[in-house]
Amino acid sequence: MAINLNNSFAAAYYNRGLASGLLLDNKEAALDFKKAIDLNPTDAAAYYLLGLAQNNTGNIRGSYASWQSARQLGHAKARIMLAQKCR
Repeated sequence: MAINLNNSFAAAYYNRGLASGLLLDNKEAALDFKKAIDLNPTDAAAYYLLGLAQNNTGNIRGSYASWQSARQLGHAKARIMLAQKCR
């Protein structure tokens, strides 16, 4: 609903990405996290969660890039994921 009212509302895309991720719809989650990042490029959590969605769809290079961005923005768990998943 919020996206229909204002499609430049980053939090709405972020929240819809969370919901899609919980439903294991990682492709849709990734699309929403990318849109949230387009609207708010300093959202470290969106980069981190985009990395999870990308990793879950087999996009290892994409997840690495997303987690690198999240780490640079100060997301603590991104460093762990980089160490565990991207060796």
